[in-house]
This record gives sequence, structure tokens and C-alpha cells, in this order.
Amino acid sequence: MKKLYFYLFLPLIIFKISCTREFPSEQISLINSGEILTQNEEPCPYLDDADCDSVPDNIDNCPFVSNPLQEDSDEDGLGDACDPDYNPNPPVNPPTYNYVTGVYYFENYCNSSNYMSNKCGLARGIKEVLEEIQPLIMGYEAYDYILKYYEITNEGNALNEISKEVCDTIPFKCYKAIRTIPNDYIGKLVHINYLNGKLAYADDLILNFPHLQEYYEAYKQGCVAAFWFDENSLPIFEL
Repeated sequence: MKKLYFYLFLPLIIFKISCTREFPSEQISLINSGEILTQNEEPCPYLDDADCDSVPDNIDNCPFVSNPLQEDSDEDGLGDACDPDYNPNPPVNPPTYNYVTGVYYFENYCNSSNYMSNKCGLARGIKEVLEEIQPLIMGYEAYDYILKYYEITNEGNALNEISKEVCDTIPFKCYKAIRTIPNDYIGKLVHINYLNGKLAYADDLILNFPHLQEYYEAYKQGCVAAFWFDENSLPIFEL
């Protein structure tokens, strides 16, 4: 009779064992929705870098897919690593000009292998400040303001003032800057807190991304150069 009870309960014992058996961890796929993990399953050590590719999220063209070189072959603002339209063999169109503004250089040539180069950091600082300072000054009623336009010379060694109409035909060679009347220095000095804020932001990035210190130091130089805009000293970029 005891043997009969044993054989009756044996299937239940086998079923319970099979249900509680632990599978090897490599067969279990875990999804962590709270943070991005690196290959060694450690949280990314950098702030504001979701994919941990050393490119901060605010300038990463694929913020959730690792692409440290920031390749963007079709120049659509979406990196090759996450671009469904990526063509690995895009047509090559050589430039027809040699000198461009920092704004144009950053927008068109910094989504390549030199994305985090010093030159791209410099160009980024120039682009951001020239665009961001305009509404600050134009909204300040204590000073009159005027937009001025400067063309890079064919030799690439100076900027010459031109009209808006001419600037619109050569945007790759034209810097647009705001000047205050009568004293441009005092007009800018009113907003010195803006510049100090940009530099403090860059210093924080240097702390969080020490291996990109040279890039962000160049970014700071570009911010200063654009804030104190001078047609005789603003950097010109050679392709």
C-alpha cells in the first residue's frame, strides 16, 4: 500500500521540481527600464549620456544608440547608427569653396569623424552664442540695435561688411551679428551673465567628460569670440 501512495504522488513531485528549477542567468533576458547599462552591466558613469558613447545627449545625433564617432552620412541630423535611411555608400560631392563660417562648419561638417574635434567645439560655441545673444539684446530697450552681416573674403583672412541681400545668397560665407548703438561693448556687458553662464556650463561638462576637455575648452573660446564679436578676430574655418 505504501508503494502505491508513492507512485501516485511521484508525478506531483516531478512537476514541482520542474517548475522551480532555476535556469542559467545567461538564458534570461533582463530589461532595465531605469538606466542604460554598458556591456559589463555597469551603469554609464557619465551624466546626460544615455548610450554611454562619450557624446552628451544634448548634442548626440543618436542619443540612445552608441555612436561615438557621430557618423551622419546623409547629413540629415540623424546618425547612421539609428537612421533607417542610412546609405553606406553615399555620393561624394566635393565642396566648391574653401572658407566657411563656424556656424556652417558646425552644421554641415561636424557630424563626421571629427565631431568632437577642437575645431568643432570652437564652431559650436560660435554658432550657439551668435544665435542666442540676438534675442537677449534686441529685447533690451535701453539700447538700439542693428543686425550686420559680414562676408568671409576669398583669401579667408578677414570679414567684410555686406548687405543682408548679399548675405542671403552666400549663407556659408556670411556671419550675422547684432551690434548695439552707440556703444557695442556696453550693450554686450549688460548681458555678461549670459556669457558667464555658458562658460560655467562648459566647465561642468569638462568635469563630467574629462576626456573631452580640449573640445569643451575650444567651445568656451568660441563662446567668448562670438559674444565679443569682432570682424577682425572671429575665427574663419577652412575646409
